[in-house]
Amino acid sequence: QFFEERGLLLSTGSDPVIDYEQLSGILVQPDEFMPSQLIEGLHVISQLGTDANFDQLFEIAQRNFIEVDGEATAMDLATCLWIEVPSMLVIKEREIGANRRRRFESFCAREPGNARRPEDLPRDFAALEEDLEGWFLSKKRGIGCRVVRKDGPGEVRFLVQHGQLCKREPSRRGRESTSTFFRPEKTDIVIYDCGYNELKVNASTVGEVRLYLEMFGKHVFGDRNGFVYR
Repeated sequence: QFFEERGLLLSTGSDPVIDYEQLSGILVQPDEFMPSQLIEGLHVISQLGTDANFDQLFEIAQRNFIEVDGEATAMDLATCLWIEVPSMLVIKEREIGANRRRRFESFCAREPGNARRPEDLPRDFAALEEDLEGWFLSKKRGIGCRVVRKDGPGEVRFLVQHGQLCKREPSRRGRESTSTFFRPEKTDIVIYDCGYNELKVNASTVGEVRLYLEMFGKHVFGDRNGFVYR
């Protein structure tokens, strides 16, 4: 409907005909009426559709039994995954974004000799998510919290997705001056370094750092006071 209102009719069938010049003309002039799902799809595909990410995208396709053409480009594969399993692509985009340089607070184990192996750490975070969500809700950050685990060489990364304080921003809708009210989402990172037996936390506030230190200590390591400031 968005494209049809702008004069572009997208045909369906086995051999659709697309006016790419007209399509690109619409996309290079985005406005406030462009669907958020379309914006998100274009962003995620452009971020992940590179040769450097092809192998990771291919693994997602294999895990979800998606057939990949032998001549598929990285952008082709990213687009296919967005159509078939968009949530998997969003998680991968955030995971890659989490690897960008950030500032971490480090906390060493109260008992340095009691290091944990990755296979000793849990993978079910229902109780952890419930406690984190309760804290965020009490601090007016909204409902919903998800913890995603990603293992790497010598470390385990936990991505914590949660809401932030609501925002109201001046905006325009056509010729009309209005405002947009929304709740942003943020992804914090908690890293357990297995070699040094320490917890590293990246978060926006001191309260959130303390929250992760206690809750991960409680639910992942069995001791809410298991890590202390280095």
